[in-house]
Amino acid sequence: MKFNLGDEIDLALTTSMQHEMLLCQEAFHAFVHHVTGTSSPVEQLRRYNSYTRFLHHLYEFYVACFKRDANDTANLKHTTVEKLLNAEVRKLLRNRREAIRGGYAPAWENHISVYEVAAPETFASRFRMIRNSTAHVDYRRALNEVSRFYAECHLFAMLLYNSGVAYWSVQDVAAVNWKAIGEFPLPGRYALARGGESLG
Repeated sequence: MKFNLGDEIDLALTTSMQHEMLLCQEAFHAFVHHVTGTSSPVEQLRRYNSYTRFLHHLYEFYVACFKRDANDTANLKHTTVEKLLNAEVRKLLRNRREAIRGGYAPAWENHISVYEVAAPETFASRFRMIRNSTAHVDYRRALNEVSRFYAECHLFAMLLYNSGVAYWSVQDVAAVNWKAIGEFPLPGRYALARGGESLG
């Protein structure tokens, strides 16, 4: 659906984007918490679960950004999303290098050598594959190498995440008009029936 900046659809989309970033942050914080845990099977699953949730919400957030840039909520072809993600990572790497060389990077910034790398052309397609195989019950979930993605591509995911957080994180959740998202009622007594123990 086509929309204009500031209209009802745009406001609903930006609210949903804020919510997606909030979910992304929650998943990332859970991952950081579980990184310091043990190497038990339960902790390994918690690390995997929180990291793949983080990637899922990060991917969806950027898809929404691209839709907003196009002023259209229509689904984007995965090849388009991949080109845009790879281009965004290249831009963020370039911006970090320029900030360091220009002397206006923050004091806590990494050494420039961290950003003197090129994201693999397969970054976005691997990112999408992990998102797809963990958002759906897909046999590839058990075959995808999330550990390899973490080792080879986590830097690029973090660049995307930090950029998103800088502009879209919510400082005061209570001050945001969450529309229908914030109107979810207290669960009824049947929703609280005892279920299986959660890992996450």
